[in-house]
Amino acid sequence: MSETTPDWDLHQLIDYEIWVSNPLEDHWPHEMKIMKNPVLCCAWHMYLLQTPTYTPIRDYTDLIMAGKWQEGLARYDEIEPGRQLLNDFFWPNYRKGVYVVGFWKYWMELKGVISGHNVRSPLLAMTTEEEQWLAKRVAMLEAGTGPRSKPELLPYPDQAPLPTQAMAGAVGL
Repeated sequence: MSETTPDWDLHQLIDYEIWVSNPLEDHWPHEMKIMKNPVLCCAWHMYLLQTPTYTPIRDYTDLIMAGKWQEGLARYDEIEPGRQLLNDFFWPNYRKGVYVVGFWKYWMELKGVISGHNVRSPLLAMTTEEEQWLAKRVAMLEAGTGPRSKPELLPYPDQAPLPTQAMAGAVGL
């Protein structure tokens, strides 16, 4: 292999024996449809959107991999309010440099997975207002009434946008 072998050619040469997953679950359906990628290596927090008896990620994965694109997307769309909840709390805090362990632990406590959500220093505990907000949003999520629209995911403030021409050339557009 040379360093100039295009990615698609590389995929064909290795005959899909090596899989690399995009860690964003949002992209997963398209990876399955276009690349037939059978591996999802997303962050564990996406699994907060499931329970032992409610497995929408497994369900839409099975449907899409079986070629049932529309059915799979309908199942995928069911958990959009949960994605929105993660985007509303996790990303804004993470981008400020706050590792939100208290948030994860409280969500797991609300789901009955663990008891207690205190964290040790230097991690930050949730404020009372944050706990109330999360409890309300998790209740909305469980009732199926959570928000379904989300703003565009913006780059981190320190990331400079890539030049459009360079990007177009890199992907062969």
